[in-house]
Amino acid sequence: MMAPGPQSKLKRSASSTAAWVLLGALLGSVTGFAAGGGLSYPGDCKSSTLQRAASKNGCSTHSGSNHLTVKKDGKVITQIPHTVKPNGTCREIIKVLNTQCGG
Repeated sequence: MMAPGPQSKLKRSASSTAAWVLLGALLGSVTGFAAGGGLSYPGDCKSSTLQRAASKNGCSTHSGSNHLTVKKDGKVITQIPHTVKPNGTCREIIKVLNTQCGG
C-alpha cells in the first residue's frame, strides 16, 4: 500500500475549504450577517425590526396613517407598512434599507 501523495492532500484541503466557505455563506445568509451585516429576508419582515434599521445612518422615519415613510437627506426612500408580510414588498424594503441605511 502506498502513502497518499501531495496531490490527494491538496484535493482534500481544497474540498474542505470549499465546504467551509459554503457553510459560512449559508449560515451568514440565514442569520442576516452575510456581506457586512444587515437585514435578511424573510426573517426580518417585522415592522419593529425594519423601523429600527430605518433609524440608522442618516435615515429617519415619519409617521403616516398606514405606514412609516423612511427618508434620507430629505428624500423618501421607502415606506414601511404597519403590518409587514414576508412577500416581495418586504424583500424590496429590506434591499433599500440595507443599501441606504446600512440595515
